[in-house]
Amino acid sequence: MQVFDMIINGQPVKADSTFEVINPATGEAFACVQAGNAGHVDQAVAAARAAFHDWSRTPDARRKDLLH
Repeated sequence: MQVFDMIINGQPVKADSTFEVINPATGEAFACVQAGNAGHVDQAVAAARAAFHDWSRTPDARRKDLLH
């Protein structure tokens, strides 16, 4: 089963533990993801705040392209 990393500030981040993602239609696990903690949330919020200034000045058409 594939284990997915969290991405914070464009970098993969590993946590101390993982949890399985269950397909509700079959009841089977199909992936594992990192179980983030409060420190990971703080890192992600800090990265988002740092990126906001540049992102807010990005033209709408460019944002659309980046999100697609």
